[in-house]
This record gives sequence, structure tokens and C-alpha cells, in this order.
Amino acid sequence: MDQAFLSHLRQALGESAVHTDPHTRELHSADALNPARAYHRSPSTSWRLPVAVVEPRSTEEVVQTVRLARQYHAPIVPFGGGTGVMGGTVSEQGAVIVDLKSMNRVRSLSAEDRVVWAEAGISLRDLDEALSAEGLLLGHDPWSVPIATLGGAISTNGVGYRATRYGSMGAQVLGLEVVLPTGDLLNTKAVPEYASGPNLNHLFIGAEGTLGIITAAAVRVHRIPEERRFATASFDDFETGFRAVSEPFALGVRPAFTDLTEETSADEHGEQLILLYLAFEGYREEVEAQERRTLMLCNEYGGTDIGPEETRQYWEQRHDIALRYQKEMLPLTPEQRW
Repeated sequence: MDQAFLSHLRQALGESAVHTDPHTRELHSADALNPARAYHRSPSTSWRLPVAVVEPRSTEEVVQTVRLARQYHAPIVPFGGGTGVMGGTVSEQGAVIVDLKSMNRVRSLSAEDRVVWAEAGISLRDLDEALSAEGLLLGHDPWSVPIATLGGAISTNGVGYRATRYGSMGAQVLGLEVVLPTGDLLNTKAVPEYASGPNLNHLFIGAEGTLGIITAAAVRVHRIPEERRFATASFDDFETGFRAVSEPFALGVRPAFTDLTEETSADEHGEQLILLYLAFEGYREEVEAQERRTLMLCNEYGGTDIGPEETRQYWEQRHDIALRYQKEMLPLTPEQRW
């Protein structure tokens, strides 16, 4: 790596925003698809460490970083929360990691329009807390909510627990601010529908930063549901449970959350349990009707309604694994470091 490149990065972003120590570089070299999982049959040399990690604090600093990287022919890799499982943050030889977590502000929020503009580095948890104060929620709810970032969720087109009701993260994007590989800045209009012409947002949703670095996004948000109900059904075998869970969707019933699992009972018998976890959200009459019809269909396919508590506990613990992962695997946030 040309030292002149690192020197120019420090001049543009400041000394504290450019890290070359081995520990920081190693912690930013992978996402949840770590070397042990991705390269368990390959030599450890397959995994490259970045030469530097930079932490821009504004879109302009991202622009400066990209332009300098282009000038010095250095590969750059965007880094959000580090919770992806597709290897999207694996660095190339000589790469610079662009960690966006310092760009974590809500730029604007309209409760009336149900639209929020936020920077890419904001965590989904912090964004949802800001929305909650206005009676709103983010429709994207993956296991990684406490640490995943908005930009990362869009760049991977993540699917969360509420995807059956609200769709993937990309389905909720209205507009984007993106720094292109040339260092130019692209802003798409935050409109719910495009009457003509291509929707440029789709170039960057799910592209994992290969076509540009998302620095901010306008996202459709939703009113906090009037009511939420939980239900759990058990089945004799997985195939029967799968047929049962497919039927409500064929009819147009959309629970907020569905998860069909095969588990081992905690008692001394260790029996295999096929459980369907269900949650319903929305206005009161809708929730009541969807719960009643879904459980009726489960019963028709041989399922047994075992009450809401199994699913309630599952729901309350759905983000716990992210907190353990953050503690054991992920780099410190700027606030923790400084």
C-alpha cells in the first residue's frame, strides 16, 4: 500500500479516523461468515486483512475516501454492523474498509408521511427507538437488530422476523443517497412509486456495496400496531406442518411472523417437537380474524393449538443472540473506543 495514500486519507479524515493497527484490521476483515465457516477446507492465507480501516463522519468524507481510493487504485469495502452472513465485508488484497457507523444520525422524520431519512451507519435498534417515540416502527426486524446498520440491511436486502407482513428491507426503501465508484454523489427521489423510467434504488439494494456506498436512505415506516397476538401450533411431522403454514399464505392471510421449527424437548425423553410459531399484528379486528382463521387451518392439517406462551418467549428472546455476538465477535463502536 502506497504510504502517500494513507497520508492523504489522514489529511482528509483526520488521524483518529484512519486505523492501521492489526487488531482493528482483523476485526473488520469479515462478517458473520467468518474464516472458520467460509474457508474450513482452505488455507488460512485465503483470508486477507485490510491495510486500513477508515471511519468517515459525513457523506463528504465518504466522497473524499472513494476519490482517493480511485486515484491510488485501492479496493474499498463498506462495513456496517458486521452481522452479514454472505461474506460481503471480506477484504481484497490491499483493501481499505470503510466503516460507516459514525454516520448514525436521523436526518428527518415525518410521522404524517411515515417516512424517515437516516444515515447508513445508524443501528436498527437506535432507529427503531427514534421511531417508537413518534408511535412508529421499522418493518425490518432481523435477529441482529441491536447491532446491524440501516445501510447494511439495505445492501444485503435483509429479511427479518416481520418479513411476511412488511417484506424485505429493500421493499421498504423509498430513496437513497449513494457515493458511486467515481466519487460522484447520487440521490434518488424518495417517492413511493415510479410512474416511468427505471427505479435506480434497485441497483444498490442487495448489491453489498459493489456498485456504490449507501450513505443515507429514506425508508417507509409503519404505525405501531394496535394489537399483537401470539399463537403456537404443534404437529406430528415437519411435512404436515409445512403444508399447514402454506395454506394461510395461499388464502392471502399474512401473519406478522411465522417460524416452523423442529426442536428437541427439554425433558428427559428428548422428543422431537414440530412447532409453528405465529404472531399477528395490525388493527384489532384484523388480528382477531387472522389468528382465528390460521389456527383453524392448522387444526384442519392435524395441528394442535398449544397456546401463546411458547411464541411469546421466542419473540421476547429473538435478539439475544445478537447481543452475545456483539460482545464476543464484533469491533468496538466509535463511542466505546473513545
